[in-house]
Amino acid sequence: SLDDKIISLDAPIRDALARIRTSEFLIIVDSIYDLNVMGLITVSDLSALYSVILQGFTLIGEVESHLRTIIASADIEIIELQKLTQKKNIERVKDLTMGNFSYVMNNERIWPRLSISKSLDMADFHKQTSQVTYIRNKIMHNNWLCSDEVDVYEDIRILENFLSLLSDHM
Repeated sequence: SLDDKIISLDAPIRDALARIRTSEFLIIVDSIYDLNVMGLITVSDLSALYSVILQGFTLIGEVESHLRTIIASADIEIIELQKLTQKKNIERVKDLTMGNFSYVMNNERIWPRLSISKSLDMADFHKQTSQVTYIRNKIMHNNWLCSDEVDVYEDIRILENFLSLLSDHM
């Protein structure tokens, strides 16, 4: 029925996914009560959306992996990592999260021990890491695609550039 093809603009993406499986398209309305048509969404639209989301998750995963490798190669004691991050539950480098990297890598005692310190400026690197952490948080907390101010493709470009920077200096 036509009612099954109508979805509100503010409906969660997961609702659209569940409903589009039984239909080729959904009619987006501003409100279920007013039914002012805002547009259509197709399976192809949702596929493109999730492709971008997957790309963001993948890039963040690669960035985190590279940062862990850099820290692991610096031979930093676990007790140092715990003190720097103020997290006692860190038992190995693999336990570090994107937010932890700033505490570790933006430290005057640790920075010279990192392989990237010979070719990168600590302050510049910290700015870039902060920007990547901000993007990571938007992606992981599902508000990456919700804001009109967000240029998702700019975020992807920033992540790709940061990953390239890491790759070039490992």
